[in-house]
Amino acid sequence: MSKIARVATLLVLPITGCANADLATVGQSATPVVTDSDPSAATARGLGGRGHAAYRSQQFAVSLYTEHDGVSIEATEWSPSGAPYKWSMTFELASQPIAIGSRHANEFFVLTHEAPHPVALEVWTMHAPQGAYYTECPPSSRPIGTPSELASTMLKVNGPYVRPDQRSRPNISRSVIASPSDWKDAQLIAADPEGRFVLSVTTDEADFAQLNQLDLKTGSIAVLADSASIPHLADARELMFLDSDNVGRLLTIPTDGLHTYCLVDEENDGVFETIDSLTELEYSEKYPAHSVTKQP
Repeated sequence: MSKIARVATLLVLPITGCANADLATVGQSATPVVTDSDPSAATARGLGGRGHAAYRSQQFAVSLYTEHDGVSIEATEWSPSGAPYKWSMTFELASQPIAIGSRHANEFFVLTHEAPHPVALEVWTMHAPQGAYYTECPPSSRPIGTPSELASTMLKVNGPYVRPDQRSRPNISRSVIASPSDWKDAQLIAADPEGRFVLSVTTDEADFAQLNQLDLKTGSIAVLADSASIPHLADARELMFLDSDNVGRLLTIPTDGLHTYCLVDEENDGVFETIDSLTELEYSEKYPAHSVTKQP
């Protein structure tokens, strides 16, 4: 099967000298805010910003929210005895966050921009304190174009479980990994579950949108699709990776409420073979819930 032709490719070199800056110096709350509550109750943070579900399981869930001047992390967890807890942390940033994504519960990607500062794509790592849940998902060492095993995210506890109001707060480190100047108008980003690339949807003043792929090993950016091949791309609501029993890795892009676009990567090499435009009924018939697994 032929691969999708890439619209364009350019090189964005990663920024150096910014690795592992500790977020404790940028407005981090001293301790998480912890409440006993019903975990089925919806939480809503973010001042007009976007929410992103970083991880979901029966024991642990993490969501991220962009605020006007920072990022909020909200988690719900269940102790081994079944007691539910929620906790949240907020981080103030010098530049406004414009999009956020994740690879798993402890690795986030944050895109920031505020003139005159350049666009910055950061990776955040949340280090679990003793007694806390955390996830592991080793990145692939293989480059784009080489098939890779599907990512497997494992939920673990750092030692015996300790309820969140009785343990230390998580430490978070951050690194600036690229400065993709054309992403200043990005509305969405998503990280490859194997850690090989980051995707973005950017839109210009005429609402012409592009789906971009940043290679994290080389710094090059390829345009995978645009409004010509995905007519409703400017209306994209999210970028979601799924693993299908039938076709392999899927990138799903729900758009205007009527269509979901599916990009298929059968070999999981980071190169997508086809684009399908499906109605809600067509999608449910082609990819029934029992045949797909969300990543992470």
